Amino acid sequence: MLVGAPAKKLTLAGDRCFAGNASGKFEVAKPFVFPPATDGLPHPLVAMSERLR
Repeated sequence: MLVGAPAKKLTLAGDRCFAGNASGKFEVAKPFVFPPATDGLPHPLVAMSERLR
């Protein structure tokens, strides 16, 4: 679920030089995809298989 303004980027590669207000130079970008948060504990099936070893 995306919330808020669309992701944008400022391309700095190449011979581009920005000074002052560069807000008009931002381009649409693909947002980062973050993995779901975990509680830091191993998955129950992984923990069970390790105990059976």
